[in-house]
Formats: sequence, structure tokens, C-alpha cells
Amino acid sequence: MATVAVALICYNDRLQARRKYYEIKCWTRQPDELIILHSLDDFQTFVGHVRTDSRIKAPTTFVQRPDMDDKGYDKRAHALRIAKSDFIVFVNYDDIHDLHFLERMMAEVTEATKIVHCRIGGKYGHAYGDKLVPYNSGAENHLIRVSYALGRGGYEPCIDRHRKEAKAADYFWLITMLEGTQPHEVRFVDELLIVLL
Repeated sequence: MATVAVALICYNDRLQARRKYYEIKCWTRQPDELIILHSLDDFQTFVGHVRTDSRIKAPTTFVQRPDMDDKGYDKRAHALRIAKSDFIVFVNYDDIHDLHFLERMMAEVTEATKIVHCRIGGKYGHAYGDKLVPYNSGAENHLIRVSYALGRGGYEPCIDRHRKEAKAADYFWLITMLEGTQPHEVRFVDELLIVLL
């Protein structure tokens, strides 16, 4: 069975970070690995609270990184580099996910799957023949095989393009990941609610 890491991207807002952590605890499929990346001032208080909570059994890694004012791109790149699971999904601390989100996404995983993409609110990749074309979409609504993402250069090149071309790094992330991908290598999931705040 494939494993999945959830990378929780936080900024300097302890209450939002705790709210998202509580939401993840209620998901019907728990992560196999939880990576919490944050720039919280009261880092030790938050870590202490999470470590004493036994409801998430997954190994949890805490990474304190400065807020680079880059929408969490640096944190995503770091999470991808340290993830030990087969797949990774990025979640922002101020987004709201359906409680079945991870379970439904992981249900679509096969040995050949590279990406599982959630079609929400018209934000998804369309298949045109053998080419997949991403629309404007955040990293929060797909999970990706870690080895595949790293083999394509990881997240850092997307940050560089974001700085040069003034488009969201997530857009370049999807283009990079989907480029040359065959439609049978990407699974789509409908009916999941993700509110991108």
C-alpha cells in the first residue's frame, strides 16, 4: 500500500495552524507522515501541543523556516526534499479540505499513478489527446509521487520561474509535473471540497 506525507504549510499564525492540525486529525485517512513547516514565533508552544496529542499516529517532523513572503513556495520545496513517503500533498494552514479528501485521493493510486488531481470549481487539468494541460490551480488539490517530482527537478525551478515571470510557482509546478505525462498516469477525483482561502 502506498504511503502519503501531508506537508502542512504554516505562517506566523498559531491559531490558524492549530485549526488546520485539528482538521487533519479528523480526516478519514490519516497521513503516514506529517511535515509541519512554519514560521511561528511561539514555535515551542505549538510543537509541545502537537507532540502531546496522540490522535495523529504518523511520525511528525517540525521545520521552522522564515517566512520568505513567497506564498509558502520555499516551505513546499523543503518538504518535498525531506519527505519519506511515496506521495506528498501540500496543504495550506488557511484552506479547508473535505474530511474524505486524502482517503479519496489515495483510493485512486495505482502502481502506475504519478499524480492524483482533484477537480474542483473548474480548476483541473484537461486531457487533449495525449497531452494534459493544467489550468490555474494550487498545489493543494493534488498529490504527487515524491520520486517522480524529485526526478523532474523538485520545486526549486518553479520558484525561480515565479520570480522571473511573475506567475504563481504552483502554475509552473503543475506544468512541469504534467509535461510529457500520459493521461493514464494521472487520476482525477471529483466531488471533493477544497476551499482555497
